[in-house]
Amino acid sequence: MTDATARLRITHPFHPLFSHEYRLVEFSRCWGREHVVFYDESDELISVPVAWTDLAEATDPFVTLSEGRALARPTDLLELCALIKEVKGT
Repeated sequence: MTDATARLRITHPFHPLFSHEYRLVEFSRCWGREHVVFYDESDELISVPVAWTDLAEATDPFVTLSEGRALARPTDLLELCALIKEVKGT
């Protein structure tokens, strides 16, 4: 459920609804990606990726480019290696 007053604006420059603002109906997850759901001007239910709206948070470029195919970022793996070495005492 979402706040009844929550709004979103389409920010994807090539989307036909670019710069239009709508009332957020809900967040959904489809094929591993988060989407927002809203009604357009003709009362049709629309779903677009959160990344195409002003609700998208600034994301790590690696996460964006890997599109969920990587289990961890290289920097996270290096930190894990250092932690393992520390625990082992080597």
